[in-house]
Amino acid sequence: MRVNLKGIHKVKVTLSSGEPKTYYYAYRGGPQIKAEPGTPDFVQQYQEAHSNLRQPRAGTFMSIIARYEAAPEFTRIAASTRRDCLRYIKGR
Repeated sequence: MRVNLKGIHKVKVTLSSGEPKTYYYAYRGGPQIKAEPGTPDFVQQYQEAHSNLRQPRAGTFMSIIARYEAAPEFTRIAASTRRDCLRYIKGR
């Protein structure tokens, strides 16, 4: 089975020995994926990198917003109200 992983950043370099080598990253500026492409381990490392990307860093304003979005008081209000609140908070 073939899986299409979006955002893989591939960097080709030539080592000092003259041998070409390709490095794979989960996304530009992201962590390196050390497994061979096409293996289940490659997919697992890709998914781990992207799951960490979606979680805001503790102590930042974005982490406060994430907690606010998950609060029961916020999830009980109407969907249109939630959408409007988040538009103002996130500047969209």
